[in-house]
Amino acid sequence: MEKIRRKNLIFDIEDIRRRLPHRFPFLLVDKIIEQKPGYCKGIKNVTINEWQFIGHFPQQAIMPGMLIAEAIAQTAAFVGPPPEEISKEEKESPPKESFLISMDVKFLHPVTVGDQMAMEVKFIKKIGKMNMFYAEVKVENMLVTKAKFTTMDIE
Repeated sequence: MEKIRRKNLIFDIEDIRRRLPHRFPFLLVDKIIEQKPGYCKGIKNVTINEWQFIGHFPQQAIMPGMLIAEAIAQTAAFVGPPPEEISKEEKESPPKESFLISMDVKFLHPVTVGDQMAMEVKFIKKIGKMNMFYAEVKVENMLVTKAKFTTMDIE
């Protein structure tokens, strides 16, 4: 069967599942819609079907801040060249594992069920095995979260 491709889609959920080791309930990126060297934009649709809304909070479902932070970190895995620019050797070799080691995050507005988080991640600099990033999360063009964070490559 031919793969269904959507307009303005760089990585679909199957591409994301190949790149990230995360699975339900901790796969928090639905698609990557923009990518260029040092930058990417990912989307997370917030739905009532997610496990965290059982108790956070019963009166009004609010996306937990730490899951927003995790979604940002997962989006960072897609900062880099688009798939068509990755060499055959890179595609066939196991992906580099990278772990979040620090994050300074500011939550400016709550994210609720029905929202679509647009996560923009920018690469700042590399120091040895450490990678520094800046991210913003917007819902309907309103800034809801911003973060500076560092990951470390593991060989």
